[in-house]
Amino acid sequence: MDNTQRFLIESMTSEIVGYIMEDRQVDLLNALEQFYNSPVARLIEDTSNLLYRQGSAYVYEKYFKGGE
Repeated sequence: MDNTQRFLIESMTSEIVGYIMEDRQVDLLNALEQFYNSPVARLIEDTSNLLYRQGSAYVYEKYFKGGE
């Protein structure tokens, strides 16, 4: 994974965790736990599927919120 990919993944992770905090009214630690225990975290880390290039709102709506 190169620096650009790492940056995009970390940025997306931060934004999705913010969405979780807002939508579910949970604190940062709880939101991080929910994110990293979800399949979405693994999907984003897999650079072969290019999901990390999508918008964070799109990924959250399609893969995280839809998987509740």
